[in-house]
Amino acid sequence: MAAKFHPLVETKDRLFDHSSIEVKEGIAAEIGRPWGEICDDLFADGMEYHRLIKFDGFKDPRGLLAGYNIMWGKFKWRFTGRSI
Repeated sequence: MAAKFHPLVETKDRLFDHSSIEVKEGIAAEIGRPWGEICDDLFADGMEYHRLIKFDGFKDPRGLLAGYNIMWGKFKWRFTGRSI
């Protein structure tokens, strides 16, 4: 759908007359869904787009720091064979 509009740019100018925002809005209108939903579904398999389902968190900042230190120690031990 967007291939015929390439190259896409953030701001239109004399050389490039298709802004990515306008093209995305056009695709969303054609499909009948908001672009955010389309984008989420397109890239849901990419690790950076994985959705957090549940997070229990930590009791306090001290608990967060303790958890971080434990995970850092495990990481360091696994990849270097040495403790901190």
